[in-house]
Amino acid sequence: MMFMYVFADVLAVFEPGTVQGLLSGTLHGVQFTQEVLFGAAILVSIPSLMVFLCLILPARWNRRANIILGIVYALVNMANLLSFADPWAYIIFFNLAESAINLLIVWYAWRWTTREA
Repeated sequence: MMFMYVFADVLAVFEPGTVQGLLSGTLHGVQFTQEVLFGAAILVSIPSLMVFLCLILPARWNRRANIILGIVYALVNMANLLSFADPWAYIIFFNLAESAINLLIVWYAWRWTTREA
């Protein structure tokens, strides 16, 4: 999922008008402020953090974190998709694939036992 975020953003640069929007500080109606970019940094950092947390958290907390964050990120991806008036095919693909991965994470976490190995 993390790589999909990166690849989607790289492909977005090739859409006409994206580079000009990035240079002007506004893209798709979003003004790039420190707060917006800081929020985006947190949003894309959490999946990386979850890789590490899955190794160190007790099973019960690991399960809960994956269920909660999987649902949250599936909703974020769907909201992102719905924010486009006329999304390009790659945007639809990436958002649906990311949502599917998140829902699979939730499903697998739901089926985990809370017993420590």
